[in-house]
Amino acid sequence: MCGLFRSNLKMVEALLLVSYGAPCCEADVIPFLERLLSGKNVSDFQKERAAAKYYEFARRSGRFSPLNEQCIELTRGIETEFSKIGSSIRVYHGNLYWRPFLDDVIARMTDDGVKFARCFITSAFDSTAGNRRYNYAIESACKKIGDFAPTIERLPLPFSHPLFIQVQADRLCEAIESQKILQNRQNQSADKSETIIFFTAHSIPRSDPFVENYVSQLSFVCEAVIARCRLIYSDWQNVEWELLYQSQPISRSRSEIEDGVQNSFWLLPSIKDRVTALVKQLGEQSEATGINVTKNIIVSPIGFFCESMETVNDLDYEIGDICKNSPIRFTRVLTVGVSSKICRMIVQLTEENCELL
Repeated sequence: MCGLFRSNLKMVEALLLVSYGAPCCEADVIPFLERLLSGKNVSDFQKERAAAKYYEFARRSGRFSPLNEQCIELTRGIETEFSKIGSSIRVYHGNLYWRPFLDDVIARMTDDGVKFARCFITSAFDSTAGNRRYNYAIESACKKIGDFAPTIERLPLPFSHPLFIQVQADRLCEAIESQKILQNRQNQSADKSETIIFFTAHSIPRSDPFVENYVSQLSFVCEAVIARCRLIYSDWQNVEWELLYQSQPISRSRSEIEDGVQNSFWLLPSIKDRVTALVKQLGEQSEATGINVTKNIIVSPIGFFCESMETVNDLDYEIGDICKNSPIRFTRVLTVGVSSKICRMIVQLTEENCELL
């Protein structure tokens, strides 16, 4: 766990789990968005549209986001994995944009006497919004506290960790099996059917200084997951897959939305446009040939660590609605976050080169 040179190693007293945060109730939505959009050039219309998305999501799902519950469960899972190795390390959870706020949690760590901690951020890939912004927030919180603030060392991005790849592949295989069951129940095995995998990630600006890292890391994981699945399913050697993007930026104007204009300054193609075009294409093929042409699509939100309003709303609801009464059989892969293997991975990353209490 720590090698031989223990005298040169730092004693880890705590692990800080950092996530995005999400509103818990209707009264939280506007304050959450004001904090999220602070300092950004966003119009009242754009704020209203963002708020409406949360209200509509709550109407359909009965909650404002699954993210908070996911982080609580993830925290408990990490604590369980630490206890298995006999470690008394404390696990804290703080958010960037909603309670428990990162500043408050780091202040509590200071009050608890924590001197050195490691930090895991629920973002597996490198970008300004998904990675660097958290680093800045942690540094800022520690500066506010001053000399008594704990030293917080960021854990490596987990995208290339074997357990991260394994759980992504496990989730995909679960979706494949569930789609096979659905297909058999519908007695559609005789249809001319093919499967395509759509991996999705949050779209980021093309101007992001880390955009090349982001895309290459996502592509690496997609290829590694497909390679694992091909070892399990012999008929998957030529399976199609694509990396797509979701979650349209709030910065689009009213006219852009009404005209259906895509913001070319952000990573494309979007999964919504890709699936919409596929539905149209399959309908035209069926009409031209007189044969019922269908397609199985399996959507894996590989760029999202935990379930959130974006994974459920953008995929289960929006993409699910597009696929209803269409030639497409749609199956969605779950995110990796709440998994005992992922909790074990976080503990392993914490253990490396450090001595644990």
